[in-house]
Amino acid sequence: MARGGVFFVAWWLALAALWLLAIGVVTRTELVAALLGGAASACAVLAVRRQQLLRFRFRPRWLLDARSVPWQIVRGARSQPGPQA
Repeated sequence: MARGGVFFVAWWLALAALWLLAIGVVTRTELVAALLGGAASACAVLAVRRQQLLRFRFRPRWLLDARSVPWQIVRGARSQPGPQA
């Protein structure tokens, strides 16, 4: 399979899985919707990638910068007064 085909299938499956995860229900209708939505989204991702409209480069430094985020979430959750009505 060509590199573009592997890229498309990987995005298609990932986006379909994300759809099903977000919906939280796996029925035949939702599975078909996830597959169609994933395919359409993967086509858009592939088009943007081929035209080089968006340049994204992961930088390992971002992981170092993000290591404090879980603690910030815990501290923020502790500062909340309790369940909101």
